[in-house]
Amino acid sequence: MFVLMLAALGSSAYTFAGKARSGELNPVEQVDAAAARGELASAQYVLGIVESQLAQVKTLSGSYGGTLQFDKFPLVTLVRADESSYCVEFEKTHVFRLEGPGGDVVPGSC
Repeated sequence: MFVLMLAALGSSAYTFAGKARSGELNPVEQVDAAAARGELASAQYVLGIVESQLAQVKTLSGSYGGTLQFDKFPLVTLVRADESSYCVEFEKTHVFRLEGPGGDVVPGSC
């Protein structure tokens, strides 16, 4: 049992040293990637709420361009909206967009 644990520890140390020598071990990139994933999750959540609000606006006014108050969503900008479609952006450190109705949250601007 002890020999197996020692072998596993040696193997992980060898892998770690190899990545450190080759430059693949970059904690800054790992933190940036984790932050981007977290921000994407936030964008999906917030833009999902905005999407449902825009659907209500469409039902009540016949257009996505109706009056939706974005003061409750300070990171969200309505870029365009008309009778049949809209595009909203979520921006914190990265920009994500949702083109709807029925779109997905993806990186980039409208």
